[in-house]
Amino acid sequence: MKKGLLFLFCINFYYASYAQWYPQSSGTNRTLLSVYFTDSLTGYAAGTNGTIIKTQNGGLSWTILNSGKTTQLNSIFFTNANTGYVAGNSGVILRTDNAGATWVPIPGGTIQDLWSVFFKDPNNGYISGSNVFLKTSNAGTNWTSQGMTTQYLLSAFFTDVNTGYLAGDNGKIVKTTDAGITWVPLSSGYFEYLYSIFFTNPNTGYIVGTGGIILRTVNAGANWSIIPSGTSFPLHSVFFTDSITGYTVGGVYPSGIILKTVNAGSNWTVSLSNAPNGLESVFFITKNTGYAVGDNGIIVKTTNGGAGFVDIAKPESRNIILYPDPVTRTLYFSNLNKPATISIYNASGTLMMHENIYNSSLDVSTLPEGLYLVKITEDNFITFKKFIKE
Repeated sequence: MKKGLLFLFCINFYYASYAQWYPQSSGTNRTLLSVYFTDSLTGYAAGTNGTIIKTQNGGLSWTILNSGKTTQLNSIFFTNANTGYVAGNSGVILRTDNAGATWVPIPGGTIQDLWSVFFKDPNNGYISGSNVFLKTSNAGTNWTSQGMTTQYLLSAFFTDVNTGYLAGDNGKIVKTTDAGITWVPLSSGYFEYLYSIFFTNPNTGYIVGTGGIILRTVNAGANWSIIPSGTSFPLHSVFFTDSITGYTVGGVYPSGIILKTVNAGSNWTVSLSNAPNGLESVFFITKNTGYAVGDNGIIVKTTNGGAGFVDIAKPESRNIILYPDPVTRTLYFSNLNKPATISIYNASGTLMMHENIYNSSLDVSTLPEGLYLVKITEDNFITFKKFIKE
């Protein structure tokens, strides 16, 4: 067999292991952070370096659109086939009125990073960010800052034009019943990053975050319960197609995961394991047809609700201890099989260090202060830990 044909055979065999999640050619190696479809054929994804891409044939091919920006674009949302919005770092807000042909910057009155854009109807939209919450009531023509000055909030979801929820760092969840004028803190029982929030009705909602955390409320946020996910991967996005069927995606480079529930979140099973890149966002057009996007331009698609999964490789964890925590200079690892590969990611999922170590310590003095996730790879074992750098 010729080398080229052998290569194609190996690639096709590898992707066949995905069973019902099939790779799409995105045309970019940029990290894709958000995906949104307006119909069965037309979809968009946004990501790092000002990237916006579009498909008009159900993901068979994607074209790169001109956003006019080089900053990271974190969230994309469309209110109809033509009108869409993007929120990104440094206060960037973009709007298109011609299905992505052109994107116009909209002043938001802030230079803070903006993480999530959500519209309840064509006129009423909301953006959450770093120490800022923005609202529009005129289809994004004007955005006003209100009700939020000291929160680092990564996801927004509104169940009606007045009632909404924000989730973010240190397990923070807040709720408004007056369209963001005032906010009430809710108790999550969790103290790490919460990345994505989704409600299936006014009472039932879900939030996912670091460490494989899945939270559920059945009483409009008054109480949240932790649902076992079976993974220690960070989960970045959650989406439900109806009241009982939902998906969450996550992972860190170079491994991704998709989990599925068919009983309103009481149990989650693996729908895709060990994708070649971490996954950042998931969106379903119908009950069966959905897309997930992530690192290095990865896009995977299912047309049968992710059924028929065949596991590629299920990572196992070991009891490795990191100390001291917090750390200032040298991070030590106990119970480590050497050599090992250490990958360190910041709270935004950016790879900060990637080292092969042959002893039980690593110099992390060059890292900025903050919370970090560590992926430890030793032979057949993959372990995730976290630490704080001071």
